[in-house]
Amino acid sequence: MSAMPTTTTLGLIEAFDRHGALLARAPITRWPITVGRALDCDLVLDDPHVAPRHLRIDRAVDEPRTVQVEVLETRNGARLQRKRHDAGERFDWPEDTPIDLGHTHVTLRLADTPIAEEQALPQFPWRTVGATVALVGLVATAALVSTWLEARDTSQYLKALPSVVLMLLVMLSAWSGVWAVANKMFAGRLHFWRHVRIACAAALGVDVVNLLAHLTAFAFSLEVLAQFAYVLVVLVLAWALYAHLATVLPRRRTGLAWTVATFLVVPVLASEEIGPMEAVKRSVELLKRTWGENLIGNAGIGVVFGLLSFVLIVVMGALVVGALTTESLPLIVAAIAVAVVSLIVLALVQASLQGIYSAALYQYAEEGKVGGGFDQALLEQAFRTKS
Repeated sequence: MSAMPTTTTLGLIEAFDRHGALLARAPITRWPITVGRALDCDLVLDDPHVAPRHLRIDRAVDEPRTVQVEVLETRNGARLQRKRHDAGERFDWPEDTPIDLGHTHVTLRLADTPIAEEQALPQFPWRTVGATVALVGLVATAALVSTWLEARDTSQYLKALPSVVLMLLVMLSAWSGVWAVANKMFAGRLHFWRHVRIACAAALGVDVVNLLAHLTAFAFSLEVLAQFAYVLVVLVLAWALYAHLATVLPRRRTGLAWTVATFLVVPVLASEEIGPMEAVKRSVELLKRTWGENLIGNAGIGVVFGLLSFVLIVVMGALVVGALTTESLPLIVAAIAVAVVSLIVLALVQASLQGIYSAALYQYAEEGKVGGGFDQALLEQAFRTKS
């Protein structure tokens, strides 16, 4: 019997939806190949915004690392790095760069492309789990000890235990749950247990501050020290709110140079059909050409909103403390919700103003025009050139 002829796989072409789910996949055994909704295409897509024969993909013989794409009869064209290519156009397809067809992302992997190394499976976070269990246990122990000290007898203490445990669980879940939802909205991950650890650390901090303040007041016979504990409690809660916000909106510690260099990336991407890396280069070019490298406008917005955030954190901390003193669960939950929503709204307002400011600077740098509501002298001095 004769051996079956072997087919060499030259590459793999895949299609994904906007959420990253795999829609279709086809091995490449010859060049050229076609992409579209027609059944005779090599990669068949089920997207109403894709033409029957949308793309023709070929690989140059004299340049084996170059993949060439021809856009066929389509009204929607194809997008590569935010640049649209209409019917009849040809362009090179760089590696590791998807092409957008309608609502579908098409990727290509060639057979001679290096394969990334195998990644290790994530290990179970024993340290994180241990820290969470320890913090929750300490908070529960502090609550039970406080209830025992306030109870007049054992029967009263035993009757109060279920309500104390239930109140503790509800408060921890409500507080951490609200922050986890905000974390999911802004960062894409819940981080529920991280917020639980922050809440537990804050609760323990409040207990320690109260205990030390009253012990010090008793030791030195100074009642004012016990009253000063209220201020320290507000500072502890302010730290907790800051820790929650740092988890929801983490700061990228890449330095001031990166912040300045990417200040105009968003308006550049919105106005010019170029890719992300080209947008960063374009932003640097505009900044150097017009104002130099010492950005002050964005820093001014940051300082103002930093002060507003500090004031809001202190006020919200006092509000939460006042709600805790009432021992009313609906009032406590409402105070927590108001604090979280207020901080999120302030962060959104700051982000919006920074976006408007960067768009105005981009328009002035590119066209020399000043938008409505902006002073030309202000924009001219937004960046100071080096001496």
